[in-house]
Amino acid sequence: TLASASYDQTIKLWNLDSQALMEFGCDALEFYLVDDPDTLDELTACQQLYPDLKQRSSATLITQAEAKAKQGQIDQAIEDFKKAKEWGADIEFDPKVRAEELYEANQ
Repeated sequence: TLASASYDQTIKLWNLDSQALMEFGCDALEFYLVDDPDTLDELTACQQLYPDLKQRSSATLITQAEAKAKQGQIDQAIEDFKKAKEWGADIEFDPKVRAEELYEANQ
């Protein structure tokens, strides 16, 4: 615990428990992480604290993969489709075939 004082004569006690701070940070970032799978992928501590975040973020990965495929970024789209499946998305299609179909349809 850390104590700080200010000019208005108030004293604040700060909880510096690393687990509590981590939980606070991950909780504050929850909705952001669902919409930003790249950041979520880097924050393994948040993944461990909230295991459902990956599954919830998989829909965003699919949307990103579809956009990449339409732009001709086939390899990146395939990787995102595969990651979405690993993270719990119910994908019934071949990622390579789907990426190529999306690219061709957008030409």
